[in-house]
Amino acid sequence: MPSYNVLRAFEAVVRLGTVGAAAHELHVTQSAISHLLRHLENTLDMQLLQRKGRKVQPTPNGERLAAGLQDGFARVHAAVASVAHPVRGQRLTVACLPSVAARWMVPRLSDFRQAHPDIQLHIHYTSTVSALNANPGIDIMITWLDGEYRGGGQAWRLFDGATHPVCSPLYLDRFGSIREPADLLRADLLHDVTTASWRAWFKIHALTAPVRESEPVYEDFNLMSIAVLAGHGVALSPLTLLKAELQQGMLLRLFETPVNVDRSYWIITPAQSRPEAQAFVKWALAQAAMQ
Repeated sequence: MPSYNVLRAFEAVVRLGTVGAAAHELHVTQSAISHLLRHLENTLDMQLLQRKGRKVQPTPNGERLAAGLQDGFARVHAAVASVAHPVRGQRLTVACLPSVAARWMVPRLSDFRQAHPDIQLHIHYTSTVSALNANPGIDIMITWLDGEYRGGGQAWRLFDGATHPVCSPLYLDRFGSIREPADLLRADLLHDVTTASWRAWFKIHALTAPVRESEPVYEDFNLMSIAVLAGHGVALSPLTLLKAELQQGMLLRLFETPVNVDRSYWIITPAQSRPEAQAFVKWALAQAAMQ
């Protein structure tokens, strides 16, 4: 029977997609992870993983093993948490992307608190799905994913994450009118974490994205949204997170064609979720349905 550390390494690689990401999460070296993976495949006498560039994908046998391990680890974490925090009571810990927390969830929380006054909410910032598995104290995670959720636990799609070009009327007053996609080749482009989204958007329109090293890249969507509202340039944004500003005319959607069309925001819980978590999920899905 493979050891816990061997199985933990395998589950992390499948869930995160790379040996490097798994090593970072488990605080070991990449060579240590690779050694554990080889040991597991030798023990079971079968191939469980296959490499595609830098990515690692499970074989059919690997997918079955990973799915079982993810549910199993969720049960282990729940058991540890029940012993470590036996009087946790009605406390509910929600880990959420900063942008979703500030622009979507927190403004609506008074409704949940009125319906469930006995539940004490603890809101944490997070950016990766791995935090749900790494921290047994997290009851719920809200994050974005490209494509379908394939991790452990339970997941529900909250709302669309496709991004559209938006800007402030203040920027148009300074820059001039933007009527065609090619007009954005001259515009000040704002980037959220990476420049890849803008490159993809221009490619859809048979254009080559401009290369400007001076253009700002924001590590957090909240920072970029402040910049676009202040008239600093044009940003690619999910419409749900800027719905109020678009309705009030503080921002304008420039074109109908989105990018990141496979992206969605998801709410995720461990396989064995508590009634408080189930109540929050039900509330969040109802809020998303009203948009």
